[in-house]
Amino acid sequence: MKIVSTDQLYTLVRSAKRRGYNRQIDLGRLRESVDPSGIHVLKDWMLHEHKAGVQCEPHVRCEVYIKVADRMEPATAWLDVELEQFNRLTDSKVAEDAIAAASSMDEGTPDHTVVGTV
Repeated sequence: MKIVSTDQLYTLVRSAKRRGYNRQIDLGRLRESVDPSGIHVLKDWMLHEHKAGVQCEPHVRCEVYIKVADRMEPATAWLDVELEQFNRLTDSKVAEDAIAAASSMDEGTPDHTVVGTV
């Protein structure tokens, strides 16, 4: 699983549209409901190599858990993500480890340098 910021999610959505992938998210509808400062989770389900029934470059079919503004329960959607883009995203385990390390520090102020760029 990967985690992304709202800006990163917008980038992935635009990329899927530009590449003509089968699974896309409507950017206009997304902007209406998404939490602008939210963190979103991408669960990879399969490596996919077709768009509109024609073989193409490999990409990752993901279920996306979207942090919606003013709601605790996420919305879900499917999105095809270019393989190299997917591999560059922050792994959820890396984020979990960084948060745990920051939380376990004896000092009252967490060391934000522990958390990498998302």
